[in-house]
Amino acid sequence: MLKPLYEKEDSLGTVHKNWDSEWWKKFLELSEDFTKTLVIRNVLTDAEVNQFNRWTLNALREVFLRQNTNYDFRLYIGSISQSFQYLKENLFIHLPKEDDTPHSWAERVFCNDEKFAIIMNSSEKFSDEMATKISEYYAPLIEIAGIPLRGINITIFIGNYGFTPLGIHKDHPGEHVMHLHLGPANKIMYNWDLDEYEKMTNNVQNNKNVTPLLAFADKYEFGTKDIYYMPWNKYHIGNTEEMSVGISIWFNHLPYRKLLPHMLRSFRRQIFSESNQSKIEFISPFLINNDDASNNSRKQFEQMIALFDEGMINPYNSFGTIIREVYEDYCISLSSNQGWNTVPISRDKDLVEGGQANMEDVHFSDDDEICAIKPFKIKYKKTGQNTISLFIRGNKIDLKFHPEIIKVIETINLSEPISVGELLERLNQSWPREVGVYILKMMYNLKGITLNKGEK
Repeated sequence: MLKPLYEKEDSLGTVHKNWDSEWWKKFLELSEDFTKTLVIRNVLTDAEVNQFNRWTLNALREVFLRQNTNYDFRLYIGSISQSFQYLKENLFIHLPKEDDTPHSWAERVFCNDEKFAIIMNSSEKFSDEMATKISEYYAPLIEIAGIPLRGINITIFIGNYGFTPLGIHKDHPGEHVMHLHLGPANKIMYNWDLDEYEKMTNNVQNNKNVTPLLAFADKYEFGTKDIYYMPWNKYHIGNTEEMSVGISIWFNHLPYRKLLPHMLRSFRRQIFSESNQSKIEFISPFLINNDDASNNSRKQFEQMIALFDEGMINPYNSFGTIIREVYEDYCISLSSNQGWNTVPISRDKDLVEGGQANMEDVHFSDDDEICAIKPFKIKYKKTGQNTISLFIRGNKIDLKFHPEIIKVIETINLSEPISVGELLERLNQSWPREVGVYILKMMYNLKGITLNKGEK
């Protein structure tokens, strides 16, 4: 017999509507600190549902125009995952229209009653508007609970796929998920405890033989405007027989055993310049023609050191010192992006009519207003006597240090509009204006600030 829905499911949605700290404290209480599955009714407004649907279509449009599946974009027809060639020929050509809803778009693209599922991972990359709004929602939560060390990301589910084509599965350890349901159709999630499921099935993963196991599951049904939360340690499968859209926000906690490999991957990304990463070159073989083994490998070590960016971590430091530096930079970078795993597409790579945007066409005049994008903050770290690192929406930028840079950052982080002229007027007049404009332009390009043009 199926268990009833969680009895306290309605209490949160009807008491706290604004995602404030009290709302999140109540959430933590009801979910027993992220450990219990939970349904929360009527959290989103009609306007929010409409806006999230529009941003969903915008994200699809970005992926289709760029033909970018590098962030694990998937289309299933029935239970079959389609190839990139199929996507190019049959999906990417169907750009969403301005007046589309996800439902009307799907009716144009897919045949009547054809079962399909679109799973778009790292959607925060392709809709910065969606990422910014959701950042506002969970900002009080990370004030209370912190940013999970593997970051936060969005997966969008679109379709009428019936049971999720992945089959019954569990997520990676520490990956808690909150699902914002946009409808229009309801969705049902089935949960099984880890030990019970593995005993029943002899540990079958991605199990497509679902029906015999439903009687042993906890069932959670939810509809438009509802929220579904699930901790990582549940085998689960979703079911939506009719067209629905859901936005899943993943809070990815890092197990101890994965901390060092994760930091080493971060080290690899941070330490080499972009140009060096793309080179296909080989370290010379080392010779063993004498007894001094240390000399044999010295040339190869010097070759490796030459690949490090100038001003980056000193490779001659101890391993512990290097990892500590990498860890600190990683955390500051994640914090500057409100925990998002991926950085937003920079403005110079935004798609505009005729191609990509050109930052050479962007100019800052005294009457223009700039403002930080709430809730994001630009972070900085003084890295030496003459250097400073800026962290802007997850991007790390190394600059020659000047105390006026800190003044610029602290003023911008007040999140109040300020004219370019007023900001630069406050700075030491010995600091060249063009340097201040250069830094503002860099912040704008990386989506750390907005720019509102003043009257000419």
